[in-house]
Amino acid sequence: MTDRATLEDFRQLRDSARALVDADLARLKEGMAERSIPSRAMDRASEGTADLLEQVSQVAGRNKGLIATLIAGVTLWLARHPLIALLDSASEDTPPTNEQDDRS
Repeated sequence: MTDRATLEDFRQLRDSARALVDADLARLKEGMAERSIPSRAMDRASEGTADLLEQVSQVAGRNKGLIATLIAGVTLWLARHPLIALLDSASEDTPPTNEQDDRS
């Protein structure tokens, strides 16, 4: 092949590559025009949330005792102040023992 033939082949390759890039850009622009970026973000977030909830439910199904213990611990932690107050009031209601009254 001569230099002109080689140059013409390279131009054809360039033109076909450019046509592919232009077609990809046109499809991308059409896709962007159909849906806005916030709606795409919400779709992606909802898909991620659904996947996360599915995984959590699978783990919870395999570890029911651990989940129950965790919930009980969190409940006790959140209710610690009323429970402490209840125990303090119960200890104040019991009469103190007088050692001197017992000796007499």
